[in-house]
Amino acid sequence: MQSGTASRPGRAVGPPAAQFAISGLAEAIDGLWVHKSGRSIWTRVKVPKGYKELALSDRAFRGSYRVAISSPRYEEAALRLLDPGFTQWCLEYGPQGGALPQAGSFEVSAGALFVLGGPTSYGTA
Repeated sequence: MQSGTASRPGRAVGPPAAQFAISGLAEAIDGLWVHKSGRSIWTRVKVPKGYKELALSDRAFRGSYRVAISSPRYEEAALRLLDPGFTQWCLEYGPQGGALPQAGSFEVSAGALFVLGGPTSYGTA
């Protein structure tokens, strides 16, 4: 695991993040974007250009997060990963906002998992 500010092409440099390089991940899923977001025009986070928003069955999760994928090729894998058990865990035990409103957001890109959160956010897994 590496900590620090992640810088990826097309992404803004953001708050403290944990990066996990996972062997074989890029073959299973790539370009998954899951970010905390409100639903009103004032609090809604913009989906990255070229990404397609996914509709999840978990209403509570949809009320707090936006989920998008860069390619339809990985849509099925993304929906399997974001099953109701995992989305419920994110809502109940995942890193929470506080001073860092995007804590709990994560991305899968180039075989790595990037998780946004404060330095003490990662002890709940």
